[in-house]
Amino acid sequence: RLLGLDDSWYALKDRRSIIFSNLPSGEYTFEVRSSSNGVDWVLSNNKITIHVLPAPWLTWWAIALYIIIGVGIIIAIRANELNKGKLQTNLKFEQLEKQRWKENHDLKLKYFTDVSHEFRTPLTLISGPVEELMEERGHSDWVKDKLKLVFYNSKRLLLLIDQILDANKIDADKLELQLSSVSINELLSNITNNFRGMADRLGIDLQLEQQEIDGYYEVDIDKFEKILYNLLSNAFKFTPKGGKIKVSYTTESKNDQSWFHFKISDTGVGMTKEEAAKVFERFYKVNAQDSGAGIGLSLTYSLVQLMSGRISVKSIPEKGSTFELSLPFAIAKESKSEPEFVRSLPAAYVLDYTSPPIVDEEDEKEGQPLILIAEDNKEINEYLLETLQSENFKV
Repeated sequence: RLLGLDDSWYALKDRRSIIFSNLPSGEYTFEVRSSSNGVDWVLSNNKITIHVLPAPWLTWWAIALYIIIGVGIIIAIRANELNKGKLQTNLKFEQLEKQRWKENHDLKLKYFTDVSHEFRTPLTLISGPVEELMEERGHSDWVKDKLKLVFYNSKRLLLLIDQILDANKIDADKLELQLSSVSINELLSNITNNFRGMADRLGIDLQLEQQEIDGYYEVDIDKFEKILYNLLSNAFKFTPKGGKIKVSYTTESKNDQSWFHFKISDTGVGMTKEEAAKVFERFYKVNAQDSGAGIGLSLTYSLVQLMSGRISVKSIPEKGSTFELSLPFAIAKESKSEPEFVRSLPAAYVLDYTSPPIVDEEDEKEGQPLILIAEDNKEINEYLLETLQSENFKV
């Protein structure tokens, strides 16, 4: 018999062996007894103690591992539930913050839009009558110069307000394309020609290289004008006397669209790589003394994106900059005998205001009060100079 498994005795009869299989783990004692007559049994002193080891997956350390894994799973599930709850809380908080930011942003946009519209009315009422006075004859040179100064700066303010309004519309996704059929060559020629007067006054060589392209294309004239005007006015701003500004383009046809690749290059002061990387950011100015608001190129970039185009800049300090502009224009389905022409260019883009030279008569200013003017704006500097000299100050 095998104690630990069964206390009953097994008769071997004619067999000489016995097999116990699938024994559970534990300690067993194998005993043998014999009998010569089948009645009297004698227990043998020879006993065998058998130790059956448990399967590896049933050992104490395996069970301990199971417990640890189970506890770990429970902890992980709980931690996951806590993290999920935390993420949901953070998500709700972010959504609330985003909604609050959007509401504040919309309020700011509405405020700036309303204020800009309010500014437009009085500025229009200023620039209009001033322009009429400029057209009248009989004014002295001094009066003409003051009228020109008022007119120029009122136009600059109107231009800045228009740029702010366009930027606000872009931020609010309310600016849409208004396509018209136009000849690219004539459109580009007219835009460039508007800068001829400024180029002559500043002694800058303005070049336009065109291709002979027939037909008309669907273009948002207003936005295309603003893009080119901003790029050209920026080139004039940083190109010294005797410099050169070149406008050119190439074309590439794809299906029913034509890609126009424009280049506006100048021999101006140029920019570093760090400055060029930020030049399209809103309110960024390469030169801290620049009187601009830092909106023009940012608006240009947004308008290019709106027109599904691309724009980039390459620049070398002291050698100049090249703006590369790519825009897709669909071929117009209906040709027109008279193309839609460019409207009159805003005066603030091309009007180069210069006050008349003031002669400093040193002999007449001996003993008079001396005033030093420190002003980075050219127009204000000249205005203060003229005003103070007219009051018999030595400047």
